[in-house]
Amino acid sequence: PEQLTGKILRLTRDGQPVVDNPFGEASAVWALGLRNTFGLAFNPLDGQLYGSENGPTVDDEVNRLVAGANYGWPLYTGSPGEPGFEDALTTWNPNICPTGLAVYCGSNYPEEYLGDLFMGTCMRGGIRRLELSTDGQRIVRQDDDWWSQALEGLDDVQRYYGVLDVVNGPDGNLWFSTAEGIYRLVYGDAPAGPADLDCDLFDGVFPGNPGDDDDSSDVVYKKCSCGLAAGVDTAGLCTAWMLVALLAVRRRGSP
Repeated sequence: PEQLTGKILRLTRDGQPVVDNPFGEASAVWALGLRNTFGLAFNPLDGQLYGSENGPTVDDEVNRLVAGANYGWPLYTGSPGEPGFEDALTTWNPNICPTGLAVYCGSNYPEEYLGDLFMGTCMRGGIRRLELSTDGQRIVRQDDDWWSQALEGLDDVQRYYGVLDVVNGPDGNLWFSTAEGIYRLVYGDAPAGPADLDCDLFDGVFPGNPGDDDDSSDVVYKKCSCGLAAGVDTAGLCTAWMLVALLAVRRRGSP
């Protein structure tokens, strides 16, 4: 493929195509047939790559991105079942505008969350949990209820909608961003925050086991405001923190 639009590219650190790319050592293309990929996430447990895809007016998608695969655009969207094309893991109709996503790899959440995809949505708001099969090749269940439970009882819940990105933080918790700020989901008695960040923290509780008096499995919202210190480029600092979290995940998943 000569044109680079609508494709996933794989480059070395100095910007050159990786020699074992599927379309030859001179091509940067890893996968093609994509319309508008918003988020990319490696599974730190096995290295598998996933992507969220915004459709035109139908068929928002999550894809398992594999070398040399064609995901259909502009001929197809969703899961057409056509020879020579890779079907999406799941689709949404009507559209939800999927955004950033992460495969949870920490140790602070329930064990059943390990290896699941957590994906932000901009149009519908919130974060969706997508439970992956053991081999990571199928989505076996979508859990949307946990997000509404997370917001139950919180004031001004609209601030948590329009999620733009979700990452594994270096503290073992999921972090997510909106236009309002950067937040994290902390289970139970996990640490309040990184010692080197003077954060204003907003707390809210997500009952891990609704109806259970034991609060050890509760999730606590911690908001790290962007107003961290006088004279600091706060927008850049927030962006840098998200990048640090992404790099931490990559290091953790490296051999």
